[in-house]
Amino acid sequence: MAQLTIANAHIQMINLLLSEGNLDEYKKYNLIPEMFGDFASLMERILQFEEEYKEMPVVDTVIDWDEDFYICEEVQDPQLLARQLQIDYFYTHEFNNMLNKTISNAQLEPEEAMQKMAEFCRSHTEIIYGKVKSYKYQEQAEEQIEVLEDKVTQRDIIIPTGFESIDKGIGGLQTLKELCVVYARLNQGKSWVACKMAVEALKRGNRVLYYSGESPVEHVNYRLDTLLFGYPNNKLMVYDLTETDLKDYKSLRLANKNKYNGEIEIITPEDHLSNKKLTVGELRGILQRGQYDYVIIDQLSEMEEDGKLSQNTKLKYKKITDQLAHLSSEFRTPIVLMCQANRYAGDTGTEENENECPELKDIADSDDIGRVCTTAISICQPKQGELKLEVKKARFMGKNTSARYSWNVNIGEFEELTSGKADNLKPKRPQRPQSTNSEDVF
Repeated sequence: MAQLTIANAHIQMINLLLSEGNLDEYKKYNLIPEMFGDFASLMERILQFEEEYKEMPVVDTVIDWDEDFYICEEVQDPQLLARQLQIDYFYTHEFNNMLNKTISNAQLEPEEAMQKMAEFCRSHTEIIYGKVKSYKYQEQAEEQIEVLEDKVTQRDIIIPTGFESIDKGIGGLQTLKELCVVYARLNQGKSWVACKMAVEALKRGNRVLYYSGESPVEHVNYRLDTLLFGYPNNKLMVYDLTETDLKDYKSLRLANKNKYNGEIEIITPEDHLSNKKLTVGELRGILQRGQYDYVIIDQLSEMEEDGKLSQNTKLKYKKITDQLAHLSSEFRTPIVLMCQANRYAGDTGTEENENECPELKDIADSDDIGRVCTTAISICQPKQGELKLEVKKARFMGKNTSARYSWNVNIGEFEELTSGKADNLKPKRPQRPQSTNSEDVF
């Protein structure tokens, strides 16, 4: 019989509930106080407190209630914890009760007793081995047709990136399970691309959750102003506005306040997370409390692990990306993850390759991101005023799609120059004037 072996699962689960400040995970997995072993009475007291005061007690209060309770440095995934509690409860109660009842029944023959225990175990396979959901290809044909018809009708399962040729190459971002990694070397325009993707989703009426780990809210807002309205970014960034400019900006911003049905909700460590980097656990809580169609994380290096921190950066990034992929599947929400590539990423690792789009293997401090993600898009600036995007992985459509854009960063304008296979791309001279503001590319 397969059993989990998560130590102190009951303590971890209580820690998790207290840290999230609600009973969502407790209710989600149909837990009961008896599943918390020696801490059953403590869990009952927490439930009573929450029912009476409509909020969870703080950790110090819980410690005062039970001197054996302690704070966990690391907490496992709630699904794993819940399953451990359920299994432990099953073996200590239902299974043991059935076993003792069978043994004490002197009228049963040994073979009959074994058959009864086997039957009991078969009837509880979901608890013993975990719930396994299967899809019967032939029997569920009608169901699959209905699902496809709904998706074709709705068309809201696909969210474009805003880069037409790239969308053709990857099929857009899907709401089934999508972890799209967008990566580039330093100061190549990752945050601008992230904002453009957010703007495209906004225009379609989607609600976007945008985590900016490096830039403050006002800088993100200025990029959005530039991308949506063409307002000069260099004026906004250095506050170089006359009274007339300020009046024009105010009129423009207020006039378009309710133009789109969607929304971009921005969170930063400084403004919303008490100067702490976002964790996957915190992101899960945000998604549970709100209804978001799209998540953009700028960027991986500005995220942190839940619980005890890893000393190894590669292990840390592996854990985070794995969890983000599961989160996308759980909430059926595409997640776009911006990542940093090594400075001189390329086959030779020399400065000559700095103007070429980096490969998946060039993502800094990670060997697993390329394996975990469903889509990977690489960014570079071959020359001033030009941006190149290359699809390095597209699980649903293929790869090697590439496109070049004339990019005026100051007014947020992207004009496609040419596109095709990455290996056969022939660059054209940009038709638009180059940006005069090269300082604000990050």
